[in-house]
Amino acid sequence: MVDHGAASNRCRIIPALADSTGAYIFYAGGWDGWVLHSSESYGDWAKRNRFQVADAIVFKYKKGEDSVLVVSKQDYDAYDVSKPIQKLDGGDSVFKFDRSGPFYFISGTPGNCQRGQKLVVVVVMAVRHRPPISSPPSLPLSPPPVSSPAPPPPPFPEPIIQPSTILNGPLAFTDVCCS
Repeated sequence: MVDHGAASNRCRIIPALADSTGAYIFYAGGWDGWVLHSSESYGDWAKRNRFQVADAIVFKYKKGEDSVLVVSKQDYDAYDVSKPIQKLDGGDSVFKFDRSGPFYFISGTPGNCQRGQKLVVVVVMAVRHRPPISSPPSLPLSPPPVSSPAPPPPPFPEPIIQPSTILNGPLAFTDVCCS
């Protein structure tokens, strides 16, 4: 069992942070980060999360000890590190999802992918809250019953505008009162 310490727990207790657009930032592998022997498989971790377009994923690893390769499905299945689509090798790396569909990540260290350091993330379109589509009002099957017209509303007093005693001059405010 890995001891994460209180400071580490505080830093990662929120698995995903939202930005002003509603996008989230996920930490690959959760508590463990991008490591060879994580306490949870990367596949199980990915299944627990819902990724949307504009979300980002952070791969936490030590610079120079590992890297993350974004690869095609064919290279993912073949554990091929020779021709990545993108290479993340600066340490704690961030990858932003710019489209829906599957993304394939493998370790850049030869052999690590075969031992489980690989991840597939399926990204869905971002859900936008749209106003409900209103349908045209349905017409009644029979005409409504004839009723007498509604009585007119009671008269309201006219407002009286009085100069304010608070501020006089070109920007004077007024109070609106009813009599």
